Amino acid sequence: MRTPQITLHQSNFMNTKDQIVSIANRMILEKGYNSFSYQHLSAEIGIKKASIHYHFPAKHDLGIAVIQFHHESFKNFVTEIKEKGKSPMQQLDEFFGTYKHIITQKNQICLAGILGAEFKTLPENMQEEMQSYFESRRKWLEKVLADGLYSGDFRFTGQPKDMVFIIMSTLQGILQIARTNQNPDYFFLATQKIKNLLLNG
Repeated sequence: MRTPQITLHQSNFMNTKDQIVSIANRMILEKGYNSFSYQHLSAEIGIKKASIHYHFPAKHDLGIAVIQFHHESFKNFVTEIKEKGKSPMQQLDEFFGTYKHIITQKNQICLAGILGAEFKTLPENMQEEMQSYFESRRKWLEKVLADGLYSGDFRFTGQPKDMVFIIMSTLQGILQIARTNQNPDYFFLATQKIKNLLLNG
């Protein structure tokens, strides 16, 4: 199964609103929410700022739209692998695959990593949207880990809820390191270590 990519792709058939979200998404993943303005979007897309304001009256409206896109993409990802009947380890591999895609995109970092670093500077409604997105991912991963312990696929010690934070913090951290050193091998090493920890305790 192709891992659903948490990204947006431009197309000649993409409407203006989707195109705005697509460019904003890329800018956020590359440099952060605070690094761009509607002027930057206007220049890149080739439309007037008024057109952007028509779809997204305030910048935080656009920021929320980007977060919601990632959230919906994650929900679709969960639905797809559930329908395929994947084992806990296979589900985890698919989850790692979404991060692997980010690694292949030069100069990008995951949404949770980049907006997490900017969290205190984000508007309150964007903070709430990010917390909802994070909580969805946390709950899903905790269930996968709990299912893996129950089935015997995983043999780690401790509680799944604690292991969730070890895994998620490791993934976000290794993306930063791999990006800084421009070496994706760090990511593959980290994910292998995570799997060894889950399998062998």
